[in-house]
Amino acid sequence: MVRPAPPAGPVDTALERFGITELSDRLSSRLSSGQRTLVGIVKATLHEPSLLVLDEACGEVVANDTAAIVASTYGHDNLEDVFLSLAETHGR
Repeated sequence: MVRPAPPAGPVDTALERFGITELSDRLSSRLSSGQRTLVGIVKATLHEPSLLVLDEACGEVVANDTAAIVASTYGHDNLEDVFLSLAETHGR
């Protein structure tokens, strides 16, 4: 008898949102530094923080990927929309 797959939890959903579901079954020792950075960003966003600070620790991730990550974290397509939303939300 084949059992149905369990419903996706928050980790699976976050991995899918960032497009790295293929990393879900790998040990961290088997990931590249860029992949480890992406996994770290996924972990940081699991609880939907209102602010996410990224610095040079994201150097292993290509700049365009980082921009896409930040935008998708906040439900936008690009960084400009993220900044406009933040400015609107915080009145600046």
